[in-house]
Amino acid sequence: MKFSHTLIPLIIVCAVHAQTANPPKPEADTAGAVELDRLEVTADKEKDFSLPLDSTPTTGSRLGLTNRDLPVSVSVVTQEVMQLRGLRTAVEAVEAAVGMTGGTSFGSIPTYSTRGFGSNSVSVMRDGIRQNTASQSSRTVDSFLLDRVEVLKGPASLMFGEGAVGGAVNYLSKSPDATARGDALFSIGAWDSYRLGLGWGGPLTAGGKDATLTGRFDYSHNETAGYVDRNA
Repeated sequence: MKFSHTLIPLIIVCAVHAQTANPPKPEADTAGAVELDRLEVTADKEKDFSLPLDSTPTTGSRLGLTNRDLPVSVSVVTQEVMQLRGLRTAVEAVEAAVGMTGGTSFGSIPTYSTRGFGSNSVSVMRDGIRQNTASQSSRTVDSFLLDRVEVLKGPASLMFGEGAVGGAVNYLSKSPDATARGDALFSIGAWDSYRLGLGWGGPLTAGGKDATLTGRFDYSHNETAGYVDRNA
């Protein structure tokens, strides 16, 4: 009789888990801490249009809504932005708004394009007064004369009538207030180019801030050398 023996190796694996305890963090030394007094700083904005979201553009609504509450897209390019970016004309100011392109031909008002609409589909206004179509004769408006430019993108025929299918551009001139203030601008460049701007506004009658009559005067001149003498 034969017996078959099968040897089954037995492997015992011993795992040794070494756990290292994290040393406690030393407590911060608060004995020498200095607690400062609470300080609150509040100030009024110099202009309502310094932050366009809080402005009330007249181009977007006649209900006095702020820009953040308007159901349409209105871009506001302020005089401060024009000077910081070196925007010399109203066309350059409008093109600073997102999605706007523009141009002008000799002797006519600018034409703008946005959202696939161009030419007479974007109305151009000066202080809310429509400047008709691009065939109207006009000189290029210097940005120094403007307080801001408001650009409404989208259908605006309900507010501005025929032609504002693609949008509306409104040039807002500097307006006088009860505080006397003057503005000055001078710049020079290549090709004998120079640009000059002077402005003053304030009360015209006695009474200070309670004056009933105010006025504003602005002058600008832009000239560069060319192939024809005395051709600005």
